[in-house]
Amino acid sequence: MLRRHVRRLAPIAAAAMLAALAVAPQPAYAEDGPAKPTAAELALTPQPAAQVTSQSIVTENIYNPNSGRCIGISNIKAGIWDCTSNGDQRWHWSIRGAKYEDGLWWYPIENAAQQCLALWGGALDPGTWAVGYECVLSDDQYWRVFTRGGITYLANLAGFQGPTRGWILGVNGGLTTNGAQIVLYWIDGTQNQNWSWQVA
Repeated sequence: MLRRHVRRLAPIAAAAMLAALAVAPQPAYAEDGPAKPTAAELALTPQPAAQVTSQSIVTENIYNPNSGRCIGISNIKAGIWDCTSNGDQRWHWSIRGAKYEDGLWWYPIENAAQQCLALWGGALDPGTWAVGYECVLSDDQYWRVFTRGGITYLANLAGFQGPTRGWILGVNGGLTTNGAQIVLYWIDGTQNQNWSWQVA
């Protein structure tokens, strides 16, 4: 179809049109949100000791002050819920294994129900669901904290190393209601992406 229309144009106009199509910008997540921090920036944030032992495990709620709710798992999906001491909300940095990548320590986050915080299908697109899944120690199950502008983010190893800007956790749409989904996203500086650890 395009060739038929091009043939009707003068040769110079046709060449210009094809050249414009060849260099037309492609949509990309890179134009959404700020650049990722450097490894040096991430290294300055609070993090558990490089060697986590069974004696050092403390189970805690992962709390979102924007909603006053905590990360819990329902039907595999991670969401924010009224904070309880139920097993799906009691999280710890896992002793199943630490990973040293790009000069940084990353850890699985596991709950008392033996589910690791992960990404649905290992996808890295912004909006990908966070889930509670069997601990298989894939890169999408490794995390660390990162603080910028007074907000503490949960950074994902696979997302941080991936080609898109989706690499930290936030509450979908900034919702504050019970069951609101937690998703992978880029930093936008909103409080729905702010997390803290509280002893359960």
